Amino acid sequence: MPKINFNSVDEPGSQSGLVPPGRYLCRVKDVVVGTTKKGDPYWNLHLVVEENGPFYGYMLFDNVVFSIKALTRAKMIF
Repeated sequence: MPKINFNSVDEPGSQSGLVPPGRYLCRVKDVVVGTTKKGDPYWNLHLVVEENGPFYGYMLFDNVVFSIKALTRAKMIF
C-alpha cells in the first residue's frame, strides 16, 4: 500500500449517518484487505465506539477504497 498525502486531497463534504460527525474513540475490531474489480486496494473496516456516551458500543462499518476518485472520501473517514 503506497503512502498517501491527504494534504493534496480535496476536503470532504458533510455526510449523514446514525452517528453524528465528530471525533470518537474507536477500537478497530476487524479489517479485511481486498482489491476492487478495477484493481484498486480497499479496506473493509469494522470499528466499535469505545468512549462513554450516547454512542458507546455502536458498531461502525465502512469500506475505504484507495483509488484517485475515492481519496476525498478516504480523507473524510480518516
